[in-house]
Amino acid sequence: MAFQTKTDPWGISGAGKFLTLVSVTDNKSSSVAEARDEKGNVVATTIYGVQYAPSYEYKVSGSGDLAIPKFGAPVTASMADGTSVKLFMTNWTLNTGAGSETTFSITAGSIPSTVTAICPYQIDCGEVEIGPCQHAKLLFSCATLSGAGCYLQTANYAGSCTLGRPTKDGDAIAAGVTDGRITAALTILQTGTAAPTLASLGTGWEITSPLTCTNPDAANATWTATLTKYLAAAAASS
Repeated sequence: MAFQTKTDPWGISGAGKFLTLVSVTDNKSSSVAEARDEKGNVVATTIYGVQYAPSYEYKVSGSGDLAIPKFGAPVTASMADGTSVKLFMTNWTLNTGAGSETTFSITAGSIPSTVTAICPYQIDCGEVEIGPCQHAKLLFSCATLSGAGCYLQTANYAGSCTLGRPTKDGDAIAAGVTDGRITAALTILQTGTAAPTLASLGTGWEITSPLTCTNPDAANATWTATLTKYLAAAAASS
């Protein structure tokens, strides 16, 4: 038995790259319009609005600067059923943790084949160096951590945007993205008397959920916080 080949439409894995694509899920869906007779029985149906929302899971197999695709920049992908589909990325995640492998994922949504780049959101990733070491890392220059005896345990990053798809008879006729942002969810362990502090916030970053402490019985206190960076869309390109 041979495993099926997985194809990466985003071009961020494979030979010469430090990410390996390990899983693809097509997430194909559709809607059904039902017509009923006077007895309430379904007498006719119409299937419409076929869409794909594929997800791509990656593992880190080397070290380098991660080039995250842009929101609003389309790619063409081949689904498992042989259908060629144009996609906009809608979400990505980058998870790091103390003693946990670093993972990266992308989720996308299908768009009409006629759509070109729509006001893409540029994500500056020059400082996002990742590797196979199982460390929690502060990335994207989001902040610095201080406090004697305080240690970062997890740092999970998520990029998201809202995909809009105007429809005619249930089928998309256009597409665009809005509300691009990156969030950083942090967990910090406190082993001494000093509480952690977050400072030196990077350009555009703000603390949207402040540091809050959980101090359980017979265990060290942990602190959590969320930071957010709201992305600016570039001018539309053809």
